[in-house]
Amino acid sequence: MSDTTKDAVLLKPCPMCNASLSEATASGYHHHPANGCIFSGFELSRDDVAAWNRRAPAEVQDEAVQVDGAVTLTGAQLLEAFQFVAPDHPKDPDQLECEVTIQRGDGYDGRGLYCWITEYPEEGAIRLDTAHAASGGERS
Repeated sequence: MSDTTKDAVLLKPCPMCNASLSEATASGYHHHPANGCIFSGFELSRDDVAAWNRRAPAEVQDEAVQVDGAVTLTGAQLLEAFQFVAPDHPKDPDQLECEVTIQRGDGYDGRGLYCWITEYPEEGAIRLDTAHAASGGERS
């Protein structure tokens, strides 16, 4: 078995989007597909496969995503989060100073993106759902 084939078999998928990287090219690089992921277009040398394959335990990964992970939102989801945190922003511009936390996880309405006011998590969260946001945020 060649080193290229061996590396391709052992290479884990992207930790962010679960995409498979290409088999190593003749120059020795694996390529991440251009799919909108933070790693789109990333090149990985055969020498870096061990580092790429190293993953933190699941409980540590969840914490890292909460703090440092990128979150992709549609405009409708962003609008829904904005309406949640600052429903009266024209009359109360101080609402725009609130920080919100957005996290992907299991919540009251299943797996999805949840948003809450960072300072008051006990007040509850909303699930950011494109279908709900597209209808003006009305939940059926």
